[in-house]
Amino acid sequence: MITLHSKLSTLHSKLLYTLHSKLALRASTIALLALLTACQRPFTSPSGNIELNASVNEQGTPVYEVYKNGQAVILPSELGLTFVTTQGDTVDNTGWQLTSTSRDSHNETWETVWGEEQFINNHYRELTLHLTKPLHSTLSTTLHSTLSTTLNSTLSTLHLNIVFRLFDDGFAFRYVFPDNDTITVLDEHSSYTFAQEPEVWSIPWRTEYYEALWTKQPLSQLDTVCSPITLELADGTYAFVHEAALTDYPCQNLYLNKSLNSTLSTLNYSPLSTLNYSTLYTLNSTLSTHLTPWRKGRQVLRDKAYL
Repeated sequence: MITLHSKLSTLHSKLLYTLHSKLALRASTIALLALLTACQRPFTSPSGNIELNASVNEQGTPVYEVYKNGQAVILPSELGLTFVTTQGDTVDNTGWQLTSTSRDSHNETWETVWGEEQFINNHYRELTLHLTKPLHSTLSTTLHSTLSTTLNSTLSTLHLNIVFRLFDDGFAFRYVFPDNDTITVLDEHSSYTFAQEPEVWSIPWRTEYYEALWTKQPLSQLDTVCSPITLELADGTYAFVHEAALTDYPCQNLYLNKSLNSTLSTLNYSPLSTLNYSTLYTLNSTLSTHLTPWRKGRQVLRDKAYL
């Protein structure tokens, strides 16, 4: 009887374990399918003329691409930051996991104090990628007086949101740290890979003022330049790249990434700055939400230039 009871108990435990495993797998599958469905649902501007796709690649690096009326404007381009946490861990733009997405929309009209247009219609749709990354910290322990061993342990999970906004004449994105922690940004990896090689109007990045002489040259001949820049695409339409909400953060400079065709990458170091070049910005822990400036590709593929 004891043996039979023991066998029945063992069988019962195995059945419960199998049932729980299947339920957990089913729940995980449902969550994954929901996430994939959300990611596959098209994200477009209010009129539907601009579409943006965003995800993480096999290396866990955030990427995005932009289409205008079904034609590629921005090919898959990398995003992300390199930063240091309060614990002293350096985090790069790989190894991120897309856990969920959320969407929103906004439509308002506001009056300008000065400008060519008195009223501005601020109409956009918003997509947020919610990313997580296990934080691994290296802990060294000395055994006796000569033997040293290194223990890798997962201490916590990092959270990073990338917020995209689509307007009928362009797009914008920024990085948001939802956790209340001090983050020191070391580098930014925002990039723009153009489907067509454009002609670029720009000023050199070592210029002390925006009234410098602007020059026009093919993107493939570009050096490091200041934003904003204006681009004329091969089909005769125009775009520009700029930034907004720039508060206590270095201005965006752009350089030609020669390892990738028709790609502009972000360089935030100011040549005239007296700050330590190894630190871009410290997001203070007293803030409830940490934001970087908006990176903008506005008036994408308009039929005329605004110069």
